Amino acid sequence: MPITNETLCLMIQNGNHEACTQLIEQNTMFIRSAAIQFEKRYGSAVLNCDDYEQEGRIALLHAAKRYMPEKGKFLTYACLLYTSPSPRDGATS
Repeated sequence: MPITNETLCLMIQNGNHEACTQLIEQNTMFIRSAAIQFEKRYGSAVLNCDDYEQEGRIALLHAAKRYMPEKGKFLTYACLLYTSPSPRDGATS
């Protein structure tokens, strides 16, 4: 039985680097699906699908480091971070 995303996040927060790899592998289809949606929405003129997937992996790990179980399911939290504009997109705070 796979370890839950939430448990992997706690492991990552405690310095377990192997949990990072497992979290990414466990959520590959989620990341790929989101990347395809971004490419459809924004086109490949901004980034190509591979770039969107890499952004998704980065966002997933960033979310894992900040995740708090009381915020609910991890993927819901991660999705909110992934869909927020990043400074690289030219967004300002």
